Amino acid sequence: MLDQFTFCPNCQHRLDHQGNKVVCAKCGFDQYDNPVPTTGMVFYNDNHILLVERGHEPAKGKWDVPGGFVDVNESAEEAMCREIKEELGLALSPTEIEYLGSFQDIYAEKGTQCVWSVFAHELNKSTELHPHDDAASVKWFAIDNLPLNLAFDGVRWSIELFKKKHSQ
Repeated sequence: MLDQFTFCPNCQHRLDHQGNKVVCAKCGFDQYDNPVPTTGMVFYNDNHILLVERGHEPAKGKWDVPGGFVDVNESAEEAMCREIKEELGLALSPTEIEYLGSFQDIYAEKGTQCVWSVFAHELNKSTELHPHDDAASVKWFAIDNLPLNLAFDGVRWSIELFKKKHSQ
């Protein structure tokens, strides 16, 4: 992403591109090309996984795990709980969610490098959910019969992390 920047935002001097960072020889400004933190939640119950249908691009109409980007001054757990509230109207606290692991992925066509923190939570299938924000609808799928039109590779990887942790 940093290859898009040519001039220093502080002094307008030409930037020197050095691997995964840019440096200004004139004022000393430097910026690294760091991944963006994101979260994903695997809701499960009785060999089923809850997926949300994306209501907006990228990947509108495809199936995703609830989640999103971590905001400034927010932990991954806090971000996960905020995203669940925004997308499904469900209030959970960070102590109610299980950390599964993390991995890197590319966010859609934008090519943004992301680090996903993936969580899990057992949810009663009769829990009333109200899809809004980025979620067009929600649906339970058998874990061994997921839809083919998953939004991102990260969705499949999140479910694989869940399967590894919960099959032991």
